[in-house]
Amino acid sequence: LQGILPTLRAEAGWAQTDLVDRWPAIWNPDGTGFLLPGGTFPADAPGEVLSISADGKTVAGIWNQEGFYWTAGTGVVNLGTLPGDGSFVGGVFPNAIAADGKLIFGTFGSPFFTVPRAFVWTSAGGMQQLDSLAISHGVTIPEGYLLTNIQAASANGSVVLGSAYGPNFSQVTFVLTLPVSAYGL
Repeated sequence: LQGILPTLRAEAGWAQTDLVDRWPAIWNPDGTGFLLPGGTFPADAPGEVLSISADGKTVAGIWNQEGFYWTAGTGVVNLGTLPGDGSFVGGVFPNAIAADGKLIFGTFGSPFFTVPRAFVWTSAGGMQQLDSLAISHGVTIPEGYLLTNIQAASANGSVVLGSAYGPNFSQVTFVLTLPVSAYGL
């Protein structure tokens, strides 16, 4: 089977601790693992890893309803919020990582309390609303449609798969193609 099966890489998710039922964790192929270091968010706040880069060096997730990413070099870093959104209710769900950890995609908000918005995050640009970025790069989004979530991204981030609200809040799936340069990379 050597050469047929892919190389095993790290896996991530959450582990239960005495303090909280969900703490972000990473497991290595040899069965060892570790909890992500605390300190960025309250110690009793639940969290979990939602996405992992193809090389296993970057993970992203939700902790205390806020988005984060982690690398061995940076530690846990808060992704922040969308600019101008002072009334944030919900959570930040970073569901996909691309471009060796330089792009993080997901959803911002809660379908129960707000209209969630699809986002892209870069270290230089922070969190940006994906539909606004797409429109500024020549993509036409039909009238009445709002990009609400990204679930997957190609390796370089030029193609993303997500969901949107259509007219009358019907949920639809979309594929968006943008050049990587649109993200400032």
